[in-house]
Amino acid sequence: WMMVHARGEDDVMIPLYDMFNHQNGDKLNTRHHQDSRTGAFSLIATKDIKAGDEIYNTYTHCEECGNRKYDYSTVDLFVDYGFIEDY
Repeated sequence: WMMVHARGEDDVMIPLYDMFNHQNGDKLNTRHHQDSRTGAFSLIATKDIKAGDEIYNTYTHCEECGNRKYDYSTVDLFVDYGFIEDY
């Protein structure tokens, strides 16, 4: 129930995107963007990603995630996504 409740505001399902691991800081190597007019979703590399490198996204330091960067705690991350970030 918690996962359905926590992710209930999402209005798109993007195969493969949810398989990327969350990471903030130096390892974060992508950003995402959803076009408000068309709804098109883009995943954009923010640094070179070599073959075999892991692709990381962020659940909290994103442009379109409701200002989570400043008011989303470790507890929120655990409740909504089931893990605690490794600092």
